[in-house]
Amino acid sequence: MPMNDRTPLLNPRRRASTGPYYRDQDPLLAGRATEVEPVDSSFQVFIRKIREKIPTERVLVALTVLTVGFGLISFAVVVILSHLPKHGNLFVSKSSEEYDVVVIGGGPAGSVVSKVLADDPKTRVLLIEAGNASQAVLGGQESIKLESNHNHLTPFDIPFYWTSVAKNKKYHWDYPDVNVAKALGGCGIHNAMLYVRALPSDIRAWNIENWTWEKALKLYVAMEDFDGPSSKFHGKNGPIRTSLAASHGDDMSERFLAACDASNIRRSADFNVPEERLGAGYYHFNIRDGVRDSAARALVGPMLQQNRSNFDLQLNTIVKRIILNEDGTSVEGVLVHDGNGAGKTYIVPVAKSATVVLTAGAINTPKILLLSGIGPENDLERLKIPVKRHLPRVGKNLQDHPVIGIVYEKADFSSFDMRTSFEKYFAAHNLSTCGEKDCFGILGSTGISVGAFLSPPGALLPAIQITFFPNHTSEPIFSNKGPQKNGLLFTVALLSPDARNTVKLDSNDHKIAPRVNPVRIDEGSVHLSAKDARHLAWGVQVVRELVSSPSLREVTGSEIVPGDAIQSQEALTQWVVENHYRNSHWVGSASVGLSPKDGVVDHRLRVFGVDNLRVADASVIPLIPNGNVHSTVLVVASFAAEMIKEDREKNSY
Repeated sequence: MPMNDRTPLLNPRRRASTGPYYRDQDPLLAGRATEVEPVDSSFQVFIRKIREKIPTERVLVALTVLTVGFGLISFAVVVILSHLPKHGNLFVSKSSEEYDVVVIGGGPAGSVVSKVLADDPKTRVLLIEAGNASQAVLGGQESIKLESNHNHLTPFDIPFYWTSVAKNKKYHWDYPDVNVAKALGGCGIHNAMLYVRALPSDIRAWNIENWTWEKALKLYVAMEDFDGPSSKFHGKNGPIRTSLAASHGDDMSERFLAACDASNIRRSADFNVPEERLGAGYYHFNIRDGVRDSAARALVGPMLQQNRSNFDLQLNTIVKRIILNEDGTSVEGVLVHDGNGAGKTYIVPVAKSATVVLTAGAINTPKILLLSGIGPENDLERLKIPVKRHLPRVGKNLQDHPVIGIVYEKADFSSFDMRTSFEKYFAAHNLSTCGEKDCFGILGSTGISVGAFLSPPGALLPAIQITFFPNHTSEPIFSNKGPQKNGLLFTVALLSPDARNTVKLDSNDHKIAPRVNPVRIDEGSVHLSAKDARHLAWGVQVVRELVSSPSLREVTGSEIVPGDAIQSQEALTQWVVENHYRNSHWVGSASVGLSPKDGVVDHRLRVFGVDNLRVADASVIPLIPNGNVHSTVLVVASFAAEMIKEDREKNSY
């Protein structure tokens, strides 16, 4: 790939010295620290090898020659750069033909789009990610320092660590009140790995031309490598593993299901079969052989290992804005700040024939659009951002699955020896095959196995999702609540909320965090509608009924949250309104619409009025799916990549 002298392409597999990785907030790992083994940089290794083979005086001479040589090279670079077109302190490449596709955001959607398009060797793809590498195959540097860790696995690889890595500020945006991953892999490196699809009714409700359930199912199946029984609803040859829940000698999940039986809640054999969604059962997970199988690991990882000549990855590189032409109809470049080394700001040039794809997620995608002058003109003018394209729906319609946590004391809080668990886990990895699903022990699982999708009387679709956490002792990481006592946790998530949010900017400075504001729905509520609050309150009542059943009652103590004092319907509803929290299942902030008045992108995910700009992440989903959103984001990105390929082949730009 032709490169110019100002393009700092990063090799994500190069390791640098790092400090210890602490897991001090994980209740099962509290007080323990895993030291990360310092790894010398390539230059340090080079110098050390010289010293081992050459006398000291010769090393000094060699270093002097190197220093002079680097000085001459630096002078040449300055001369060359001085002849490049300048814009302030930006160095702009003369060539705009370098990349055919520039993908902004290395999360699940960006991983899919990059891989699908880079599979054509004639298509040159650049993936820009603001964060650093995470998992081992992606070049993650924080490998766990145990001799038995032969594969250099990092905490991001180990499923049971998901609550701990989600608290690691180094790998998250410094945004108030929202938890947004900032690492290669995006939310796919800190979520709970639950694999739950949208329902056919969800896809129909989107009402998008050519977006059908049949098409969505085909893409779900194509992406999947399912380790369960064969079925028309599951794929066996896709890149991303979905696996059945592992049981690790813990009978708590069966106790939960027995309680559901006692409450006449039907058993579901497979939540991802539409007719089986209602009921209680075991979840599926994106875990392969005891390791988190994120989209980045499954799709970007192989491209890095193969050294694809048509795929480049830039880590630690923040997109400040997209540069449009004078009339705002075409992208001419992407203004980025490179956090590697000297930390320069420069422009990635974009030809009219190239495509820029925004996959920065439902919080950062609208942020980048707004900073680029695409959004509500009044908001842009207030911030002194030149208006390039008036699209009033940018940042609007943001949706989530609001959630509440119900906590009980656990009659017999069990613990386990961490070192023994690690030894079992890594021993299984060092075998060619472990022979059984549970051979990785609890570290190879998320600590979650079961849940239930329930509808109130008279409703046809699930209204709430209950998830049982038998091994976790605090509310989920995405809550802003403090740690609780040791206990059992049940979460109740609202699946089809009326609640909406907005993403707004307070500044035209990209370093200032966006604001995620709740939209007032009903008088007296800052966020939830009366129906939303009623459904969540009903969920609390269902959990209380389950806990009162014999199977759970004998292992459950008193109710800690919300507590015995909250009993009346009025008190329970008010408690829900005041204590629900964000679930980080964000969608909808740059949604598909029929026109620029009611959407940000058209049915082919093209930003209205901008020829070569697309959005291909959760932002485009107009209505939140009835369950966890990650799998559906992969479908959206897959369909987007298909359409981009089609349009490029037609030379429509």
